[in-house]
Amino acid sequence: MTNKKSPQFAWDASHSGPAVDQLQRSIVDGSIPHALLLVGASEQHTIGIAHEFANSMLCSAEQRPCNNCAACRSYAHVSSPDVMIIRKQEGYQMMSIEDIRSAIHFLQLVAPVGSYRLVIIENAESMNILAAAALLKTLEDAPRGACVILTTSSLQRIPGTIRSRCAIVRLPDQEAQPLQDIGRSLVNNCIALLREENLQSLSRFAGLYDSMSQSATAVKQSEIAADTLPLVDTFERVVRDSLLLPATPRVAGTDQYTAAIATVRNRFSAEALFRILRSLSVLRRTLRFNVHPRLAWEYFLLQLSNT
Repeated sequence: MTNKKSPQFAWDASHSGPAVDQLQRSIVDGSIPHALLLVGASEQHTIGIAHEFANSMLCSAEQRPCNNCAACRSYAHVSSPDVMIIRKQEGYQMMSIEDIRSAIHFLQLVAPVGSYRLVIIENAESMNILAAAALLKTLEDAPRGACVILTTSSLQRIPGTIRSRCAIVRLPDQEAQPLQDIGRSLVNNCIALLREENLQSLSRFAGLYDSMSQSATAVKQSEIAADTLPLVDTFERVVRDSLLLPATPRVAGTDQYTAAIATVRNRFSAEALFRILRSLSVLRRTLRFNVHPRLAWEYFLLQLSNT
């Protein structure tokens, strides 16, 4: 009797790295979690990996996805009986509870045609409160063969109750934003900006902004504004971790980072850090409108310098 060969993977070249290896190994050894939360800075990149992973789960060939078997063909035509994709409806800002209820009903059908029945929830941070609450019971007690794959570019916006019930896979940013190519990490830049006294942060940010603008492939202000959104996300991470630091010293994961955010925590009171979070929320909304991004950031930093 011949042993069945382990599957090989023919994924897109940009879908690589330790996190992707982890996903592929889970297919090989049959250890796929019933709920996965894929986190990546690029929405398109993260969603692409989610679909390639799902397709490979259903494919029966040795080289996955093969794009030739019945499972792959039905997946390519968005007609697979074992897959449901949930995303925001056009014209709506949030996913509704009805969207999630339809996914729950789909997972509870008698049995999948193949080995799995999958629900992919794209941009899961878009679920409203009721939708997230409706999903919880399914994540706690998923039917046999069911797998829920959620994607997000902002882990902080996913409710803690959802995060705690998922295996979280952090994907590297394969499509580096221009702002991330200036030679220093976003985290270090944010900490540096938070450490600056008075208006020094404005001159520091001017250098960051000029570098980002010069390396951007497009000159539209709206696209440049979008390129600064990862900086908003990282600012929020630093501020939130600074708030958690006294109660959870290891929240950041590394001693070097913990020491760095400790300097931020020493400069600002908890009340001031909460004000910064509110200002970041306003900044995020402002950047989505037709406002010059540099003016929006400078207004935020002026508020920061007076905190």
